[in-house]
Amino acid sequence: MAERLEWVEIIEPRTRERMYANLLTGECVWDPPQGVCIKRTGENQWWELFDPNTSRFYYYNASSQRTVWHRPQGCDIIPLAKLQTLKQHADTSNARAAGGAGGSRASADNSPGT
Repeated sequence: MAERLEWVEIIEPRTRERMYANLLTGECVWDPPQGVCIKRTGENQWWELFDPNTSRFYYYNASSQRTVWHRPQGCDIIPLAKLQTLKQHADTSNARAAGGAGGSRASADNSPGT
């Protein structure tokens, strides 16, 4: 039986630093989590993201900083659109819990490279 991949290594677009994202929980951390398998980043890794303005998926390559609307072929696609959704729901819940006020920690942009 294949091991389920939960953690992926990604490159933060602005700082170019490596970070780690959990595709199931939406958690993002700077240090590699211990005791789990991590899908390492590569030049042929594309992020699948969602643009709410056009209601379309788009794809971003952090190595080349290229963004395209069509799904690239023959590469690793990391479904970060799911992370976007988890983060948006968490931000909405946190804002409600804080009475709509308060700051948030810096994080990766929802539309990198655009």
